[in-house]
Amino acid sequence: MLKKYLKNLLLFFSVLLMFFLAGQIWFGSYFLPDGYSYITSSIHSHIINPIQKWFDKGHEAGFSQNMKVLLKPNKIVLNHSGNRVMIQNGHPDFEKVRSFSDEFIYKVLTGEYSVRIKETISTDTYHSLLKGKTIYVDYGKDCDFRLFSSTLCDQSSNLLSEDISIVSGYIIGLHDSVMNDVSLYITDKKSNTAYRYIIEMNKNALDAQLQEYLAGASTGNILSYSFELNFHKEQENSASKVLFDPLILLDLMPSEIPSVQMLGTEEEHRSRFEEMTEDVLEVFSINSRTMRRYTDLENARVFVENNATLTMYPNGRLEYQTVQGSRGLDISNSTDRTNYDVSRAMADSVDFVAALCSYMPETYFEHLQISSGLVSQTERQTSYKLSFDYCVNGVPVRWQTEDGYHAAIEMEVTEGYLTSYRHCLWGYKAYEGERQQCLPLLTAADQLVNTLHNGTEPLHIETADYCYVVEEAGAVVPKWYGRVDGVERIFE
Repeated sequence: MLKKYLKNLLLFFSVLLMFFLAGQIWFGSYFLPDGYSYITSSIHSHIINPIQKWFDKGHEAGFSQNMKVLLKPNKIVLNHSGNRVMIQNGHPDFEKVRSFSDEFIYKVLTGEYSVRIKETISTDTYHSLLKGKTIYVDYGKDCDFRLFSSTLCDQSSNLLSEDISIVSGYIIGLHDSVMNDVSLYITDKKSNTAYRYIIEMNKNALDAQLQEYLAGASTGNILSYSFELNFHKEQENSASKVLFDPLILLDLMPSEIPSVQMLGTEEEHRSRFEEMTEDVLEVFSINSRTMRRYTDLENARVFVENNATLTMYPNGRLEYQTVQGSRGLDISNSTDRTNYDVSRAMADSVDFVAALCSYMPETYFEHLQISSGLVSQTERQTSYKLSFDYCVNGVPVRWQTEDGYHAAIEMEVTEGYLTSYRHCLWGYKAYEGERQQCLPLLTAADQLVNTLHNGTEPLHIETADYCYVVEEAGAVVPKWYGRVDGVERIFE
């Protein structure tokens, strides 16, 4: 009897040893293509994600509900009876006006407001609308219309998607005539075709709402569109060194914006980042038992596992980088890799950012805003570079390093795998009562001409907005930034 008992005990320990050794081989070595991450990504892709998707009925087709929070208009411009006001995030009326305009276009996209007439209009006509009774919602970036529509109404296909491929904003227009209609104007940025959709609805309530918002808004300096000043085209009598997009708003006088400061002290930040370490490792699926760690010459903590390196700098910067050619971290909510477009990439990226920000103060995520263009460059593109800005009152905060200026979050995703990630974890707030003066855009453009103009072709400024720049010395200063000849840069 004793002999039989010892044999069973020996067999039991042999089975345990077998599982232990197999685990060491699978999770602690390079026998598999990507080591531990290969196993975890497979489990997430083929087991956890399908189960989660099955039970999560509110997550239609896996689309991220966080998109509704982070895809925000850059600005909303109200125009009525000679009054013009620009409203950005942080303005007391921004959320009300945004909600109002979102509700309008939601009802158009879902068919609750029916389209009576559809027609194409000229570019000049589209621009001239902005002198009348209008609400102009400008996202400041090109966006795939399927993604735009899914964000607003959870439908990627609708009546407008037959016409629009790429959108950067829209105009809600009230007719000045006796007609009681309202029109929606959208330009398809891919074909450069402007559409007018005449909507069957009573314009009186919209007219009253628009006047109410304008009455309560501070006017400030007078704003003019570039096309109103003829700064969008070459002049007959003199060669132009710089041309502005027709819909850029120009303030010809110096203006002021609030000063900003970092939330908390550097010591407080450093302490919080230390506390976040285990959570951050978990988000990046780094196994604390099998990883290698060390501290580099910059006093940064470096975590290495298989083909990826995660670095946490003492100044609050986080970087994740895979070895060239490796797949990286699986962040996809879908098992389908054959049709991985910008809509899927953006939704997956937003969910990953939200998961990481859940370990930070709640206000951090509320200040984030998608800043990169959301358009596929080719039909078969599967790799996307995406960025998010941390904004104070709608103005993004960019930070300066020796290799240039950066958004708060920059990441690259290929077929659902995260291959590169950079994140500045600092938060910022506006000083109460302290303001900084900003140069007029024309003065900033002159500085840009001195730096970039080649003496022949004019520079084309496609977008232009304020930003805060955190310089390497620590000072936070306002500057102009935007796209110039297709490249985003600080104007200096």
